[in-house]
Amino acid sequence: MHPHLEGERFVSCYELIQALNECHQRSFLEQAIGVCNTEKEYLSRCLHDARIADVKSRSKKSKEISMKRQEIVNKMKEEEFGEGEYLKTLLFEKIKERDAKLASEKTSKQ
Repeated sequence: MHPHLEGERFVSCYELIQALNECHQRSFLEQAIGVCNTEKEYLSRCLHDARIADVKSRSKKSKEISMKRQEIVNKMKEEEFGEGEYLKTLLFEKIKERDAKLASEKTSKQ
């Protein structure tokens, strides 16, 4: 069963769609015994190729958008924490020192 054949997705298959429709218009008996099978097979291949091309195009566009988003996030992190996230690293070091100091004070009280 084919997808809805109207629209811009399947412009490349227009002649094959027309050929299959013309074949189906001729006679029901011919259609029933498989006279239109070659047109249907060519159309199926064309639709498959068009769908694969569409998926690749959308995937490429999605990857580009994702990369742009990641660049924006990285730029925001750099603005917030400095180049190479220096301030974040320094902050974590200070937190570790504080935790170590608190742990040593806790053990010395006991």
